[in-house]
Order: sequence, then structure tokens, then C-alpha cells
Amino acid sequence: MALNRFSASALHLLLSVAIAAGIFAIVFLLWYPGDLFESAGGRRIFFLIVGVDVTLGPLITLVVFKRGKPGLRFDLSVIAILQAGALAAGVWVLAESRPVYIVFVVDRFELMHANDYPEEELRNSSSSAFLPFSWGRPRIVGALMPDDPKERERIMFLGPTGVDLQHMPERYVDFDKVRPAVKAHIKPMAELRRLNPDALKRIDEVVASIGRPENQIGFVPMRAGEYDLAVIVDRGSADILRMARLYPWGK
Repeated sequence: MALNRFSASALHLLLSVAIAAGIFAIVFLLWYPGDLFESAGGRRIFFLIVGVDVTLGPLITLVVFKRGKPGLRFDLSVIAILQAGALAAGVWVLAESRPVYIVFVVDRFELMHANDYPEEELRNSSSSAFLPFSWGRPRIVGALMPDDPKERERIMFLGPTGVDLQHMPERYVDFDKVRPAVKAHIKPMAELRRLNPDALKRIDEVVASIGRPENQIGFVPMRAGEYDLAVIVDRGSADILRMARLYPWGK
């Protein structure tokens, strides 16, 4: 069947959607799993980029396509190159802001993106085992204050500038080393229900999905970007079981 401008635009749209779906699988399953997709800003950025890219390319095809038109192949090639370039730039933005670490600090978790780290702290941490950043799912670690009084003082003075312990990969430790601290700060699920009176059904669904008695689990707050999350953990092991978009802070 010979293509006309409408069928050509529809075919272009189907191809664009298929490519976007493949990219979505990578972004959602690898970089922004579960509720991180929304709380860390992945959904907003992804749909803005893909929405414009998927819509714009087929619309331009609809305008320029005319069967038998001289130079049509060149026009379509230019459209494809421009669309691919725009999509690649958008994916690079997502990659640059991807979550790389979930860091336990003092009494909470902090979600850290690849572009959250000041250059000076990255230089200071150049020999850290926690660099370079992974291209996979965010890694769960802890961060501890140093024993050296001068370094502790430096970190304390940096606090008001927006740079804190979670921004310093040289202070990161394996999660096993902070499990006792995590256990000490686990809050009961009853507290989560009190903080989210309009989301009791959602909490019941989260508990049911974990499949453990409620007295064996609790939560620790996490700062996560656009929306903070409740990190559901096992009371005995401090293992992270689930991250849920529920208000986690005491009132």
C-alpha cells in the first residue's frame, strides 16, 4: 500500500512510541525504580522529553510528506536525525540526574542524584571505592562523620551552604556498618498511619505487598526530591523492603 502523508505520519508515530517505550523500560526499571520515578523527578522529565519528541517528529512528517516529492528522502532523513538528536539529549539529561545512592545519614535516608555532588567533594573523594557512579540501580550505603576533629568541623561549617555528609563519597561506608543506627531510628507503621490519615488504604496495600506481619516492619524517612518517601524496613535486619510515597516526617 502506497503511503500518503497521514499513513506516513501514523507509521512515524508508531515507531516513535516503540522507541520511547524501550527507553522508558530502561529509565524506569534501571535508574528510577518504583516510586523513585515520580519522587525523584523522573516522570516529569521523561514525559516532557518524550512527549515533545514523539509528537513533533510525526507532525513534521505530516507536513512535509508528499509521495513522489523531490528530495523527500532527504527531508525524512533530516527529521529522523533531528528527532534522534533531541531524544538523545533528553536521555542524557535523565542520565545526568539519575539516582546513584540511597544514603543513610544520622536518622534518615537521602536520595542522591549523579549531579548533586559538588565538584570539590568529588575531587576530595577521587580515591573512594564508591566512585565512579554506577549506571545501574541506586546503591544503598551509609555515611559516617570522621573521627578527625578538624574534618568534623569542616563538615559542620559546610552544612549551611547546602553541602552535607551525604554529598561526600569519601565518608560513605557499606550499609552493613550503619544497620544498627538504622534499627535505632525505625518508626512503627502506626506512626505512618497517623501521619497519613488519608492514605490508610495505600498503607494497607504496601504492607500486604511486603507479606510480613506489621510488627516486623517499620519505616525510616527519606528525602527524595520532589516528594519525600517512607522507606519500609525490616525491624530485625534493617533491610529495605519498599519505598512508598507516603509522608514520613513527624508533626
